[in-house]
Amino acid sequence: MLTALVTAIATLSSGATIPVTLEGGRKNVKKRNIVDSMVPIITSTNSVGNCFCVIILALVIIESFGTQSLTILEHCIFLSYIFFY
Repeated sequence: MLTALVTAIATLSSGATIPVTLEGGRKNVKKRNIVDSMVPIITSTNSVGNCFCVIILALVIIESFGTQSLTILEHCIFLSYIFFY
């Protein structure tokens, strides 16, 4: 798993580590089916969480600098980027 850690730090992408993590997980676990199904799910969950976090932090930055607040419609458009990302 050290290789997966180095890949994650070097690329700053959890998606890029999927093949390396799958290879390391298959070596460490007897049931390969579990590894094959869980690693992509966990990586995707992390990416979705990052999408929510980035949107919330962007809204916090907008509010903290005293700019014009977003309308409800603008909030919805902004949040819809999650589905098209």
